[in-house]
Amino acid sequence: MARARNIKPGFFRNADLVELSAETRLLFIGLWTLADREGRLEDRPRQIKMELFPADSFDVGSMLDQLQSSGFVIRYEVDSIKVLEVSNFIKHQDPHYKEKASELPPRPGTENFILASAVTRLQRKRILDRDGHECQHCAATEALCIDHVIPVSRGGDSSDDNLQILCSACNTKKGNKLDGETKNLKQRRVDFGATLNQRIDASPSDPRILNPESCSLNPESRILIADSLIPDTENQTQTPFGGSASHTAPAKVKVAKASKEPAPTTKTWEAYATAYEAKYRTVPVRNAMVNGQLAQLVARLGAPEAPQVAAWYLTHRNQFYVASGHSVAMLLRDCEKLRTEWATGRQGTVTQAMQADKTQTNFNAFAPMIAEAQAKERTHAVN
Repeated sequence: MARARNIKPGFFRNADLVELSAETRLLFIGLWTLADREGRLEDRPRQIKMELFPADSFDVGSMLDQLQSSGFVIRYEVDSIKVLEVSNFIKHQDPHYKEKASELPPRPGTENFILASAVTRLQRKRILDRDGHECQHCAATEALCIDHVIPVSRGGDSSDDNLQILCSACNTKKGNKLDGETKNLKQRRVDFGATLNQRIDASPSDPRILNPESCSLNPESRILIADSLIPDTENQTQTPFGGSASHTAPAKVKVAKASKEPAPTTKTWEAYATAYEAKYRTVPVRNAMVNGQLAQLVARLGAPEAPQVAAWYLTHRNQFYVASGHSVAMLLRDCEKLRTEWATGRQGTVTQAMQADKTQTNFNAFAPMIAEAQAKERTHAVN
């Protein structure tokens, strides 16, 4: 399954990459999208070609050999499984902790780098309660999310002591950095104990956490960013991603403020998500489109009833709802009907609707005959 990945401007100026053909450089980018969160994929040139260049006659096998010779990929075999690994993948990509764990074996003598697993709903609630339902950097109480103190791509796991609550704006500003590495970002307001502090303090010697001696800032390491290869760097400081910057203050990057989510929408989402997780054993997807649909739902049903209807909706056996995975879109589409069924305790299924329609059709067909017979009976009674 292909995945979205990041590409940095320095890629196009890398001294080693520019020696390769444009097709090979494009293949290298394509490999990132096919690689799992550890940077691995099966070393099958024909399959890779069909995934990336189905309409071209490129010799992917030869191009992979070039990338291997230049040190950009590593090819190895474990238990008859041929694996291709992108060099320094974790240093330049930031895989999401919910991304599926690698199913391919690591190189002999190494192990999987990413330790994080999905955060359960109960764990999220526990962290929210622990952090007082507010951002640990700015004390905001809206648009809250789970953040890994030691980022996933830097070896952080999903244990409670490595999780904190941040608002969307602070989480975006923090990015793939440790607390305190980002300029103008306040230090954490809560001490979660010596265990986590020791892990952060020990980062220079921890092989699982990027540091100046082990990351792409080291001029001796094989890197993807060309700026770090520039010899004259005496008056420059390295950025966390291998680029360079002068000692003058960098331009400030504007971070969009997180929109405040109305309380009724929050309650509706929590009711829906709780019922969804109980039914499907996984958390539902929430994005900007879902947020808009929830706001419309609350506007149409009202704040008091929207959460109750949303939770009840997950018990509905209508085949269209089941086929859609009880999506929020279907909930919004039929919200008035669902509200009526929730209030009356009756669920309308497609079979029932068809039966009712058939009954009405039969009644419409025989209604004139019945009316005529009743009229004759009344006339006969009068006479």
